[in-house]
Amino acid sequence: MDFRQALAKGSILSFPGIRCEVGEELGRGSNAIVYEGAYADAYQPAEKHRVLIKELFPFHREGGITRDETGMITCAEEARPAFETHRHSFETGNRVHLRLLRDAPDALGGNLNTFEANGTLYTLLAVSGGVSLAERLRGETPTLRQAAVRMLRILEALMAFHHQGLLHLDIAPDNILL
Repeated sequence: MDFRQALAKGSILSFPGIRCEVGEELGRGSNAIVYEGAYADAYQPAEKHRVLIKELFPFHREGGITRDETGMITCAEEARPAFETHRHSFETGNRVHLRLLRDAPDALGGNLNTFEANGTLYTLLAVSGGVSLAERLRGETPTLRQAAVRMLRILEALMAFHHQGLLHLDIAPDNILL
């Protein structure tokens, strides 16, 4: 059972120079919860930048990593090593993503910035449009040809990782934007 409590829609995350409003939860994996988000443009505050907010909030089978009433992520002592392992993975993923953006900017969406708050890390990601493969599969049954073409495109996108000697390790229909 997943004991993690997502941030409430409408919550505000205060990062240096940015007050980001949390929207709907979009998905969760073993180390993070992803939300829609928005923040005001610095020059035209009535205009909003849409972003994805990736919150480091690892799943812990015994519920040892939780959110307290103030929104802070807390760890029971026995869960601390698991949290630190996921934090290291999250940080490594951010470094890799930034390196890939530098070397192959057309291959993936933008990692805008990472912030520390609430006892955890948050990464703001550019919204690149499209729908997730999971959403698309809910509304369609692709033909064999469509599925093969889609798979080839996914493999082409993963080549950016492989050319760097890296593995993605979190390939899932909700992580694939079409």
